[in-house]
Amino acid sequence: MNEPNVDLMPHAVTRPRHQPSSLQSDVFQALEKVLDQRYPGILILPRMSTGATDFAELRAAGIPSYGYGPGRAVWDLAGGIHGKDEHLYVKPFQDYIEILYDVVVEIAGAK
Repeated sequence: MNEPNVDLMPHAVTRPRHQPSSLQSDVFQALEKVLDQRYPGILILPRMSTGATDFAELRAAGIPSYGYGPGRAVWDLAGGIHGKDEHLYVKPFQDYIEILYDVVVEIAGAK
């Protein structure tokens, strides 16, 4: 940047370095299986989020971590997620809870 009145300073790195969680783990495999049973033919893709979670710290400690939210993005963007009147519709939240429950049952039953 060629602006003498502006100083650019790098932001300090405060999050620990870590490897991404494996897509071959028991947890990820269970999530794929449960989602495929619920939504046949669905494609599961990893992505990065700009939001902050505790996952960096967990992964740095060797604990695989996966973010997952309500299966369908059904909300009012004007006032829903992180809006003034933040809310989430009941049905997508219920689906989310049922999917996570099924993932836990799948993992527990596999051992």
